[in-house]
Amino acid sequence: MHSLLIVDDHAAVRAGLAALVDAEPGLRVAATAVDAQSALTLAEEVRPTIAIVDFHLPGEDGLSLCLRLAELRPRPGLVLYSAFADDLLAALAAIAGADALVPK
Repeated sequence: MHSLLIVDDHAAVRAGLAALVDAEPGLRVAATAVDAQSALTLAEEVRPTIAIVDFHLPGEDGLSLCLRLAELRPRPGLVLYSAFADDLLAALAAIAGADALVPK
């Protein structure tokens, strides 16, 4: 069973992703967060196996959050998503430790 942390500042997106995840066998949403700071706090508490992170967040962006989440042990899988996914963002995401970049 994989536990997921979903990080997005839009409530409707968080709810939609959570519903999709919870409908999949072997996946469950452990926590959702609206920004990087709350995501880090929750990640340390629930130790998700996967974090799904929006690129555009208030305050610290998704790339910075991926860098910080990649330091956790055990390290969660990191999926960054953005409406602006392109080759440059893919390269930056890889440098930040993201395992995948997914377009919205």
